[in-house]
Amino acid sequence: MRSYLLPFVLLLFNSTLFSQTLLHSYYHTNNQSIIPKSVTEYNNQIVIPYTLIGNSTRLPGIAFFENQNLVNAVAFNGDNEYVINQLLVSENGNLLVSAEGYSYSGQESMYFMELENEQVINEFIFNENGNELDPFAIQESNEGVFVAGFLKERELVNNSFFNMYSEEQLIYVGEFKKSGEKIWSNSIKIDGYNTGICNAMLKRSDCLVLLCHALNADKKSSTFLIKMNFKGEVLTIKKLFINQTNLSSNLIEQKGDSILLTGTFRLNDNQHVFRVSLDKNLTLLSQSVFILNKRLVINGGRGNFVFGGVLNKDKGFDYALFRFYDNGGQFFQFGGVKSEQVVGLTDELLYGYSLSSSKEKTASIHVFDFNHKNMAFDELPLSESIIKDTFQIKHSINSSFAESTINKGVEKLKMHSSFNQIKKLTP
Repeated sequence: MRSYLLPFVLLLFNSTLFSQTLLHSYYHTNNQSIIPKSVTEYNNQIVIPYTLIGNSTRLPGIAFFENQNLVNAVAFNGDNEYVINQLLVSENGNLLVSAEGYSYSGQESMYFMELENEQVINEFIFNENGNELDPFAIQESNEGVFVAGFLKERELVNNSFFNMYSEEQLIYVGEFKKSGEKIWSNSIKIDGYNTGICNAMLKRSDCLVLLCHALNADKKSSTFLIKMNFKGEVLTIKKLFINQTNLSSNLIEQKGDSILLTGTFRLNDNQHVFRVSLDKNLTLLSQSVFILNKRLVINGGRGNFVFGGVLNKDKGFDYALFRFYDNGGQFFQFGGVKSEQVVGLTDELLYGYSLSSSKEKTASIHVFDFNHKNMAFDELPLSESIIKDTFQIKHSINSSFAESTINKGVEKLKMHSSFNQIKKLTP
């Protein structure tokens, strides 16, 4: 393992930016971009997984905040590249981390870690007989964790001139003990669709609900909700779609007995944002569709707020917030001269990041105060509710995976604290 240090510099600001006060800004001093993934509230702290991009590699870390201040950061280092996809707080208060590792031959493997008091107590690497496995969602189970994402069954096809690969990408879900022992796993293929992927997973009292996407022969994407029991048996599959365009559902949430989906689509040269409500049987209850007319990236949500970034043609993305209420939707955007996005909210703080052209400060994490009562939200025009749904979904399930001929996986990561390398500057 290579030695790896993670120094930060802290800048304090008292300026006001579009009614939001920038409280703190952090950037990496090794000329690497620090890209935060999400925000999780944990033991009176805010925990943010991130990826360091630079020096021709990608490596993950986790930052810990208290009272607006960065108080610690742990860095992970290995012989391959890694990206954290989800961080979850377990019932016993530990952190569960789902990541993907990239080998030099291009074959990803799932990497799982359990952290207690910022120390790794369980970890494992897994792929299905060398077949590429990318995890995007985890939920805790009685025996360990449920993991979902996609599986690529890949084979090397010899050619007289160069090596070629054959592959099929399938929706993947499995259950593992935290030590790495597989309890069960399944790949799911939906008839007439390819490039399947599970983007997120919801755990209810008696089932799992997978938020998935797949492409048809015309390369149009639909949303698929897959309800299964805790043994991996499919109970229901629901498709949400619009015939003329791609439908991207970015966020799945549980609100009482209902399931909420939030996402985007483009139709008739207009960008739209939508929220759909379904019951426990995945029956469509209601939908609200609004015209945004700006390209939207949704990074997450909290309560009635959805956050991310909207594309500003002149400079990249601006910070973006959406607020949904019973009969409408509202939108707020702010930003400066950089490309910026929101990655998390608390009751009082907003977390985001910006990309800069500066070689010294390529990307930074920012902390703003969050006073939404003083924010000038714009009302979004209501659009026609045109999202369709169907339960008539044919599919096949596979639990036996042939051995791949091209790769066997990645190396484990080494973790170290970088608290002593964090520097604090005040003007």
